[in-house]
Amino acid sequence: MTWLYITILALVVIAFAIYIFYQAKKNGLRETALAAILKAEEQYYSTTGKERFEIAFNYVYDLIPTTWKVILSKELLKKFLDNLIQSTFDEVKELLNFEKTSLKANLKGGKK
Repeated sequence: MTWLYITILALVVIAFAIYIFYQAKKNGLRETALAAILKAEEQYYSTTGKERFEIAFNYVYDLIPTTWKVILSKELLKKFLDNLIQSTFDEVKELLNFEKTSLKANLKGGKK
């Protein structure tokens, strides 16, 4: 019975991974994460980073079909989505820092 349970669980996880990969290709999961981050940053700027992170997670989580939510626990989905949201946030932060640095360099160059 234990092996059957493990096999079924493994198949569900594999199916979920395939579904997420398909959705990422189809709808741009990273773009969805970016939209969630921007929404949380704009609407809830005065809250802590952790609270905004939760808001972004809930935004993406709400887009997952109910059947997946029934099969997989919120904690398991959170581990996957947290990684996606954090990596997207890190990329955006890096790009913004690059743009800020470039803008400062251009402004300094224009004053000569």
